[in-house]
Parts: sequence; structure tokens; C-alpha cells
Amino acid sequence: MLQAQVTKTVNITAGGLNKTLTTKEKNSITNLKVTGTIDARDFLTMYNMPVLAIIDLSETNINAYDGVGGNNRGSSATYDVNTIPLCCFYDPMNFAGKPSLTSISLPTSVNTIGIFAFSACPNLTGTLTIPASVTSFDGGSFKDCSELTTLNFNATNCTNMGNSTYPVFEGCSGLNTLNIGSDVVFLPVNAFKGCTNLSTLNYNATNCPNMNAVLSECKALRTLNIGSNVKTIPVYAFANCNALTGVLTIPSSVTTIGEAAFGNCSHFTGTLFIPSSITTIKKQTFLGCSGFTSITIPSSVTAIGENAFANCSGFTGVLIIPSSVTSIGAGAFSDCISLTSVIIPSSVTTIGEAAFGNCSHFIGTLTIPSSVFTIEKQTFNGCSSLTSIIIPSSVTTIGEGAFANCSGLTSIYSYSTTPVNLSSVNEVFEGIDMSTCILHVPANSVKLYKAANQWKDFTHIVEDVN
Repeated sequence: MLQAQVTKTVNITAGGLNKTLTTKEKNSITNLKVTGTIDARDFLTMYNMPVLAIIDLSETNINAYDGVGGNNRGSSATYDVNTIPLCCFYDPMNFAGKPSLTSISLPTSVNTIGIFAFSACPNLTGTLTIPASVTSFDGGSFKDCSELTTLNFNATNCTNMGNSTYPVFEGCSGLNTLNIGSDVVFLPVNAFKGCTNLSTLNYNATNCPNMNAVLSECKALRTLNIGSNVKTIPVYAFANCNALTGVLTIPSSVTTIGEAAFGNCSHFTGTLFIPSSITTIKKQTFLGCSGFTSITIPSSVTAIGENAFANCSGFTGVLIIPSSVTSIGAGAFSDCISLTSVIIPSSVTTIGEAAFGNCSHFIGTLTIPSSVFTIEKQTFNGCSSLTSIIIPSSVTTIGEGAFANCSGLTSIYSYSTTPVNLSSVNEVFEGIDMSTCILHVPANSVKLYKAANQWKDFTHIVEDVN
């Protein structure tokens, strides 16, 4: 049998709700809007109203209170200003929330939501909006509110969301959509811990520098929409959200993408388009994004960080690095096993260790530009399908294992008249068949190469490099 809807709006001063409502009203009101000031005593009155379902406190301010009659169930206690009292709609003795509560509109001035404030309210359903003013949750505030479906999180600078023992939204098994507001600048650890069925994220935070990997346990998150006004994608923002699918669209408003922001998001598909508003691709930004099939790096980018695209094993075809790039970090494209070649522009002066390690499907000739002076250790280790490498005369240092396991090489062209000294490094050419791979060197340099450590191990050294 449906409960008859009884609606009431009251304006009160703190502690006055019990006297403002008649006994009949307290027993029959289903929809209550309160304006004015309230305190812990008024929350107890609302808790005790048996059929109260919809509560609107958006136009109230919560006063501090010290005394009996609050939610401490008969004992004297101190309740802070602008704080939703602990256990205000939860009975800790019976581990049960208020069964009649279906909707709550929080005060726009509230700062803190107390521990277990709305915990286990079995019929609290639909959309919950956290106002911008909230700076702290004391833990378990909405724990086990399993009928909530949408969370509008607008808390601008919330620095505390309980702890790993009492996550705020743990057990909210029906929560499937999260909307992060445009003014949010901080999301603390444990923010959405336990939101195991969250499937859609609408991310609109314009300039949030850190999200503390708050979505790392949201294993069901499949859809990500980044708002058109977002400027910063935080460090570890979506790291390990490996159920995210479809094409990743990064809007042109974004100027900064934090380290590991999309790390191990392995089910994104299609082409990864990085907007021209980006100048640096930071370390591990797209590490392990193995579902992408191609990448477009804009000419605005000047630096590619350490492991930025490592293990992006789905990238295919030719990797074109724009002429704006000056440095390629260690491991930047390591284990991109489906790429077939790379074009490194003459703008690049630094290539980090193992930058292209295990790019085992590179084919044809790899040309190292003359702007490079050092080939770091293992830079091209495992590029087993290459047939030819060109080393310019600008190179003065080659690191350990730089070309190790490039087992398909049939020729190496070294343009330096004096061979690079390899006496202090090991296994530069380990795994190359030196009996068949021809080393091409400048005129009048054969004797020097035949006497030089590791270079001399090539059976065929010929003078035909100009």
C-alpha cells in the first residue's frame, strides 16, 4: 500500500523542529523542507519521524550544540557547527539506517559529514549531491546505501574521506554514475573506495592537480567523459581503470596530463589523439594502454617522458615523432611490439635507456639522427626485426647492450672515423650474428675498427661510408 504524500515546509531556529510540528505531523509527513537554522536535536526529530522520506535541508545552516537531545541517543554530547551529526540517520545498536528515507538534500554550507551519518539507509535512492562546501567525511557516511545510483560530487576541496576501514561510499552497490564537479581541486585517498559497480564517470574538474588514484578500485568503470573545460588531468587520475573502453577523447582545453594518468587502461581502442595543447607527455602517462592501435603526437610536444607509452603493444605501423620533440625518456616506447618502424627527427638530442627496447617488429633501417651524442644502454635492445642501423658521427658514447638482441641485423653503418670506445661497457652487440652482419665504416677507418673493443668482433668490416 502506497504511503499518502504529506508535504510540509517549516522555518525554524536551532532545536525548534520538535515543537514546531504537531504529533500528527511528525507521524504523517513524508516530504519535509526545513529552512533557517538547525542543530543535532532537529536531526533526532527527523530520525524519529516514521514515514519521513524526502528531506530538503539545502536552505539551512547547522549550529553547534552542546547537551542532550541530539543523536547521541540521550547522552550529553558536543556537536560541531556546519556538521551533519554522526549516526544521525543510523542506529548503531541495530546496525540499521532509517528505512523510510529516500532522498536527502544537504545544506549548502555543511563542512563535515559525520561517521555513519546516513549509513545503511536501505531506500535512499536516485541521485545524491555533495555540496561544494564539504571538506571532510568522518568515514562510512553513506556506507551500504545500496540504492543510490548517481553521485554528484561537488566538494571543492575535500581533504578527508574517512579511511580504508570505513570508506564513505563502500557498499553503495547500485552507484553506477559519478559526476565530478568543475570546481573540485582535490580528491583524497579512499574517496570512492568500494564503489565496485561504478560504470560511468563524467569528469569536469577544471584544474584538479591530484586525485590520489581514487578510482583504482573502481574495476567496473567502463565509460569516461572528460569535460570540455578541463585543463588538468591529475597524476594517476584514471590509473588501473582497466575496464575503460572505447575511444579516449582528450579535449583541446587540456594543457597538462599528469604522470600515469591513464596507466594500464588497457581496453581503450582506436587511435590515441593527443591534443595540440599538450607540450610534455609525462612519465608513464599511457603505460600499458595496450588496446590503442595507433597514436598521433602533435607538433606542440617537446618532451616524451620515461615509460610514457611503454607496453602499448597494440600500436601498429610507423611511429612518427614530430620535429618539435627534443628528448625521449627512458623506456618511452619499450615493448611496443607491434610498431613496424620509427622516424626520429633531427630535433631529438636525448634518447633514454631502453627507449625502444623490445620493439621487436621494427623492420628495415633505423636512422639515428646526427643531433644525438649518446646512445644509452639497451636503447634498441630486442629490436630483432631491424635489418640495418645507421649510427651518425655525432655519437661519442654507446651504452651497455644498446643494440643487443637486434638479431635480424645484416648491416650497421657507423659514420665516425674513430670508433666509439666500448672498452668500459659490455655486450653492446650481444645477440647479433657478427659473422654475417656487415659493419660499414668511413674510408681509412677499417684498421681502427678492427683494433677496437667489440667493433673488432665483426667478421666483415668494409670501407664504404661517406
